[in-house]
Amino acid sequence: MIESRHQSQSNCVACLAAVFFSLVFLFVPADLQVVAQPVDQLQVTYIDVGQGDSSLLRTSNGVNLLIDAGPTSAGQTVVSYLDAQGITSLDVIVISHNHEDHIGGLLAVFQSNIETGLVLYNGNSCSTIICQNVWAAMADREIIPAAVLAGDSFVWDSIAVDILNPRPSPTGDENEDSIVLNVTFYDHQLLFTGDIRFSTETLLISNGVLQTQDVLKVSHHGSAYSTSTAFLDVIKPKNAVISVGANNSYGHPSDDTLNRLSDSGARLYRTDFDGNVTFAFDSTPQEEPSLERIYLPLVYFGSATIPPPAPLPGQNMHCNTSGQVEICASVSDSNPPRYSNVTVNGRLKLNGEPGSGKSMLTTWHYKSTTSYCNDGITGLDGLASCQLDIGGATAGFQVNIEVSIEGYSVTTSFTPTN
Repeated sequence: MIESRHQSQSNCVACLAAVFFSLVFLFVPADLQVVAQPVDQLQVTYIDVGQGDSSLLRTSNGVNLLIDAGPTSAGQTVVSYLDAQGITSLDVIVISHNHEDHIGGLLAVFQSNIETGLVLYNGNSCSTIICQNVWAAMADREIIPAAVLAGDSFVWDSIAVDILNPRPSPTGDENEDSIVLNVTFYDHQLLFTGDIRFSTETLLISNGVLQTQDVLKVSHHGSAYSTSTAFLDVIKPKNAVISVGANNSYGHPSDDTLNRLSDSGARLYRTDFDGNVTFAFDSTPQEEPSLERIYLPLVYFGSATIPPPAPLPGQNMHCNTSGQVEICASVSDSNPPRYSNVTVNGRLKLNGEPGSGKSMLTTWHYKSTTSYCNDGITGLDGLASCQLDIGGATAGFQVNIEVSIEGYSVTTSFTPTN
């Protein structure tokens, strides 16, 4: 059940409840076996959406909270990840602010079959086409988003959420007006900062609302103008996650910010290196949360080993390399007969290791039409595949297939025979 934490309870009810539980305790038979209470769990995943932000919080009782969904190009990545986790409904969606790299992917979420409950946003009006499209998609589903302000608080299952920003009077800067959430799960704290910069960090420090953190979602993809030393000195994060795209044009994350995080003593994870980063917390005392499903082993905890990149099966293999990223594609048959099935294979390697949990998008260019096959997800070996019936494709005409994973692309092809 989801409820606001603003509700008050009468002293009388509290007293009666205390008496009731005291009486129950007195009349429990001495030989009654005590059954251990189930452990509450919280799983927090920082989804790799390229140059953008998206985080998913899941409680063991089935409450799902999504914070942002990355850029428009990552919408299907988020939907595919939710599908892969068996998530059919989101109890809460938080839109940190209206910039495309945070809200663009929500268009795919709202256009999917995933049910949506409460939507929270920072109260600012839309000024871009993508923002207006997202709002139109919400209207189509009769969703009315609710604006929040600093001081609001909520309880969703076993997590308590305090809104630390935006302030009552908008600054006029979407980044500075980002929703900042402090999530409390038993004795654990997580901070989600949107894209705030130094000035809002300073305000939060002066307001005395910050506390030490188990995990910090680093603001603004590691921009040089966020995550100040003074801010880190107050929150003392044990872990920090930067959601950032590989080889992005902004130069994120900044070396200055990386140095400040290093000096703070936080363990650092980056979605451009590590893929999806998942922490698991439980209601029992923990020195550290469990760290799960780090798809790339730049930093990896646990005894499990990640397999090496698998050989790419099939024929007509082509590869493209950009920096530390290699994407390859092939087809199951370079000369298939008409009215048969063709499988396109894709493989992603980052820093020489397999890139897992990534959506593969393919576009098939026939002589007179274009088809799409976009349900492939890379496995732990970095491989993904997708199959189409090629129907009566023109014999002797080369069908080019554009394969894209994480914004990197390569082209393979086949030529049908009679």
